[in-house]
Amino acid sequence: MDYLNPHARLMKNRTYLSSIIAFFLITANCLSGFAQQTTDIGITIGTANYWGDIQGITLSKNSSPVSGILTRLNINNHSAFRVQLLSGQLKGNGILNQALIGQPRNSTGVFANDLNYNFNFIRSFKNIELLYELNFLNYKLGLNKRENFTPFIAIGFGLLYSQSTNKGSFILEPDPSTVVRSMMGPPFVFYPPYRTSNGHPTNEAAILTLTLPASAGFKFNITERLNIMAEVIIHPTLSDNLDNLKDSQRFQNPADTQVGYLPAKFSLLKCDMYGTFLISVSYQIYSTERHKIKIWNRPRRI
Repeated sequence: MDYLNPHARLMKNRTYLSSIIAFFLITANCLSGFAQQTTDIGITIGTANYWGDIQGITLSKNSSPVSGILTRLNINNHSAFRVQLLSGQLKGNGILNQALIGQPRNSTGVFANDLNYNFNFIRSFKNIELLYELNFLNYKLGLNKRENFTPFIAIGFGLLYSQSTNKGSFILEPDPSTVVRSMMGPPFVFYPPYRTSNGHPTNEAAILTLTLPASAGFKFNITERLNIMAEVIIHPTLSDNLDNLKDSQRFQNPADTQVGYLPAKFSLLKCDMYGTFLISVSYQIYSTERHKIKIWNRPRRI
């Protein structure tokens, strides 16, 4: 066995000691970021806009209100995790060229073809999401004017449920044998609405899908515990049916003799999304620093 001389043993001990000290310093530095965790709760309001297969959508005319609640865990001055629940409607009014479209006007069973290719829809939705927020500047609630605002970005994932309100346009069944001709007036041609494999018209489908939100915005410190935030969020989904047009290209066929539509094909490049502009107000309900002070100042029992 090879034994170390005293000088070598001393150097080895110093190396161990240095490693231990370095480990504790690194650990303490990491834990210092968690030393003042805070928790916020809040409310949010804003607008939502659909982005999908319909052409000619005007954002200013197709915005709908959205509201929600949120809770945030602030890890340190630069990092936070947020859970939010958004609820509202998505709507669109535009053009779907070369599609057989009907509008609910005079009959609930058959519809006249809209020769202008106008397509509109309204859907309700609820979206719960988890986001990681990264502050570009030091930011914390309090009265320090140097740390009372920051730009930030956020990314995350979520789950969205959407249900059609059964209002808006119908995709019409192209089978010529189903055509109904008007007995009065000009020779109007009516079609029944196209039905999916489960027998529902195309604007009655429910959706449950993942979302992959990404946002950018600003946070402002109002008081020692009150915060306001403005942000724009893009919510890509893994669904192509937010507009009741799952694989819209299969409906864009000018042929009058086609019987039925081709099965829908899924493609990530064709998935729909929506965007939100939100104003949020949150209030700090918990701080590890305040909690420690409260415990330390608690009268001791004798």
